[in-house]
Order: sequence, then structure tokens, then C-alpha cells
Amino acid sequence: MADGGGFCQASCCESCGSLSFSSEWMQAFGVALCHQCKRGEALISKGNAMTLYCLTEKDLRGLGCLTKENPQKKNWSAMKLYLRAQVEERARRKYGDLEAARQLRHDKAQAKAQGWLAKRARAADGE
Repeated sequence: MADGGGFCQASCCESCGSLSFSSEWMQAFGVALCHQCKRGEALISKGNAMTLYCLTEKDLRGLGCLTKENPQKKNWSAMKLYLRAQVEERARRKYGDLEAARQLRHDKAQAKAQGWLAKRARAADGE
């Protein structure tokens, strides 16, 4: 981290102190990271953020994101990419810790599987 002294705090990389930083990331996420340091930061798509951390669109509001063209299908809507660290922090605030979010995701998957099995059993009984 930079030393936090005056000029550098607002105009240099927060991680290494380099005077060059990505203005795109500063505008999107509110963090000043140089091109080298931002490579160490993970981005996560909106869908994955919602699935992996059991967050809603409302939970993600207020977080910065980059909008990129969808690499799978050019005519689909643009992807929203969030900074994983910020998404994890939002999940921690909502659930207390990341393990609670993982447990909730597991419980939802189990309930879905149980519902599917019950539906199959009812269909088999009806034949």
C-alpha cells in the first residue's frame, strides 16, 4: 500500500505506489490500481456473483462495474463485471461471513434437487 501521504493517496496506485493507474478502474470501482496490480484482482460476472454469493440485483446496486461486450454472443446484452473483493465484502455484510453464503447456496441446491426428485417420484407413480 502507498504510504497514505497527501499527493500520492489520490493520484497513484493503492497497491504499489506507482504514479500510473487505470482511470477505467478508478471510475468503475473507485480504486486506484496500476495496470500491473489490477492483474492480481479478480473480476466476477453479475450472474456468477448472484449465484456464488446468493446476492440479488438489489444487493449489487451501488457496487461499481465494468460493462463489456458479451464474448459468447455479440448480440446478447453486455456483461457486467464486478470486483470480486467488493462482491465478497457485500456478501460478508449480508450474511456475516462467506461460509454462511456458501451454506445457503448449498441448501438452495439441495432443496432444488429434493423438489426435482419428488416431482419425478410423483410422475412415476402416475404412470
